[in-house]
Amino acid sequence: MEYEIILPNNKAKLYSTLTFFILLLNTAVFTYMYLNPVNLHLHTISRFGLIVSAIYIVLYLVRSYTKYFQRYKLEFSFLVLGVLWIVAGIMVFAFIMFVCAILGLYASAQSKIIFTKDQVIYPSFPSSKIPWSKFSNVMLKDDLLTIDFKNNKIFQSKIHPDSASINEIRFNEFCGQQIKYSSDTSREPDVPQPS
Repeated sequence: MEYEIILPNNKAKLYSTLTFFILLLNTAVFTYMYLNPVNLHLHTISRFGLIVSAIYIVLYLVRSYTKYFQRYKLEFSFLVLGVLWIVAGIMVFAFIMFVCAILGLYASAQSKIIFTKDQVIYPSFPSSKIPWSKFSNVMLKDDLLTIDFKNNKIFQSKIHPDSASINEIRFNEFCGQQIKYSSDTSREPDVPQPS
């Protein structure tokens, strides 16, 4: 048995704003290149860049103000724009776009704490696998997760609404049993069965 608890991403709005700003910046640079062409090749690439940037800005706005395209990751637009910068021969901009894409995908990912029979997998980079013996208490109450470590550190966070369906009583019993039996390796803990 295992439980997955999703933590809310409190910085999602900041990442979304930065994504929009980067898209606007690309649009501005492609517009400048289109209006002041150095050669036919860059003029053509800048036209494609303008079209792609405009499409992604529209997708961003639709996603921000409606329920459409919510699963679409706008960071993929950075990959497309990075390829366009490579074709244009401007490797610095391509590198920046690829770095933004990777950082954006990592930053916008959902943080999940996974509670298994053997350990707790914490969403750091790289993910930390913490044995139950390190905890003195783990509790979920009123959509608030509290993790009390034996070294007197405490982690508290509201949980994401997608995790609100977890049965708090069973979760707390599961965690209590894992903590209780973590120091006694000769005995297997009793795991409550879902009904």
